Amino acid sequence: MNSYTAEDNSCTACELQVNLDLLRQTNFFAGIPIEKLKVIAYLCTREGFSPDDDIFRQDEDDGQALLVLSGQARLIRNQGDAVMEIRTYGEGDFLGGLCLLSPMPRLFTLRAATDLTALILSRDKFQGVLAQMPELTARIFKTLVDRLRIWDEQLLATCADAQSACRVGGISLI
Repeated sequence: MNSYTAEDNSCTACELQVNLDLLRQTNFFAGIPIEKLKVIAYLCTREGFSPDDDIFRQDEDDGQALLVLSGQARLIRNQGDAVMEIRTYGEGDFLGGLCLLSPMPRLFTLRAATDLTALILSRDKFQGVLAQMPELTARIFKTLVDRLRIWDEQLLATCADAQSACRVGGISLI
């Protein structure tokens, strides 16, 4: 084995460990045993985007979830001729987890605001893991249900603070 190969294997192992550590910090993967999460971490790829690159586009189904490793992205909604900027995402934000579970056209466009690096997981690879380890499905759905409830609670708290009628809540009633 030459030193290049040994160095390359070492870098791959380091990247796998970093990917694993990052995925462990996301809500979507909470509760997944480390040995099983290693498989998912191995299947992730890193991708870079330049400012103004579309990471995904409204109305398209790219079948990918991503974890922002560095940089910032703007969430945009096109409505007719109007373009609304919804919010900005940055390091540590995990986006698109639901599309790993089912085909789902995007409701928004996510556009890089700066140079951005993301950890990408495709639906096809993730579905392959679930097919091999079906016990993970219940854990992931529990995490999603918990997140929806928390989201509704936060929305209700926001409405109470603003002393306004809250007419957009109820997502946890799905």
